[in-house]
Amino acid sequence: MEEESTEEKLIDKQTAKFNESIYNLYFPSLQAKALYLNHLTEQIKTKFKPNYKSEDNKIKEKNQNNFISIFNQIRQIIKTYKEDDVKVKLTDDDYGKYKILSENPDEESELSGSKVKESPIFGPIKNFWSISLVNSEFFNINDNDKKILNSLNDIIFIPIKGKFPNFKLEFHFERNEFFYNEIISKEYDYKDFDDEELENCFSSEIDWKDESLNPTKKITKKKIKRKGKSKETKIIKKDVPSFFDIFQKEKNDLNKDFIEANFFKNDFLPNVLEYYLDIMEINYNEIESSESESDES
Repeated sequence: MEEESTEEKLIDKQTAKFNESIYNLYFPSLQAKALYLNHLTEQIKTKFKPNYKSEDNKIKEKNQNNFISIFNQIRQIIKTYKEDDVKVKLTDDDYGKYKILSENPDEESELSGSKVKESPIFGPIKNFWSISLVNSEFFNINDNDKKILNSLNDIIFIPIKGKFPNFKLEFHFERNEFFYNEIISKEYDYKDFDDEELENCFSSEIDWKDESLNPTKKITKKKIKRKGKSKETKIIKKDVPSFFDIFQKEKNDLNKDFIEANFFKNDFLPNVLEYYLDIMEINYNEIESSESESDES
């Protein structure tokens, strides 16, 4: 006969405790009500909670889809080169309040005492993403990073179909002198739909045109004189903190990646205009220290 497992012993003990409590109820009608209440609570455990998670999941997905729809409009406004690409709705008060001046006198009209443009002429917002990332102060962005990020012209948030809340970020670059990739991506996979912990991350490999152009490395040459020999040149490679560390698989840390994923999803992308304008006031050092304190407790 197989020995009863620890889990089975605990269940038997709980059942015995429950039965004893029911037996000790004074009135048979109270016993019946208690048994019926137990029957209902069991239904909650087996049916309601999974359904609740399912409904919650649907609500989260719907909110995410709404976010993506609006964010895609924002992206188009940032990168558009033609007025017809985007239809921006502004009121007369908007034009007057901010004194949006017309480039064509024939299009001017008097609003709020100022000559304003009735139909703005759009162009791309230069260096929008690089400025926003630098202003966020969330990443280690060195001087070489800034040069490379000036060719970043789009960031796309892509949900992984059928695997909510997993998502991928695509960073689209113009052709540049640093690497051959036009798209660099990173995927964040959560353990479950509660998105409270990451299970894995996948990053693109960056194809640098030359090793010396990699901003995560500092390469120096040092001449060393050996006894009885001429000077030899030694190449020294040193790691340098960089924005592009987030794409280095050997540096992946799921706790850091989790904070990074939530920053992109819940903070940077929804508030990207505020970051571009540099009007966000968030101390990430305090956030990280409070998170580490909560982990320790």
